Amino acid sequence: PAAANALVLAAIRLEATRRRIPVVEVKDEKLMLTRGGSYILVGGRFPRLTASEPESRLREVLSLLEKMPSR
Repeated sequence: PAAANALVLAAIRLEATRRRIPVVEVKDEKLMLTRGGSYILVGGRFPRLTASEPESRLREVLSLLEKMPSR
């Protein structure tokens, strides 16, 4: 499980870099993405995470990043 989580985390970093998002944070249930010193909002708000298990949350973050428009 630790190795799988490390691979998902690496994929998150690569996807964020691809989309030019230097800061990816999770606070409470919110995914907070920062580009150019400003937060990226989806529909006027931070994307919400629904998964409760750490492994599922990592995959959910990756999925949300993959849906973000490239810049």
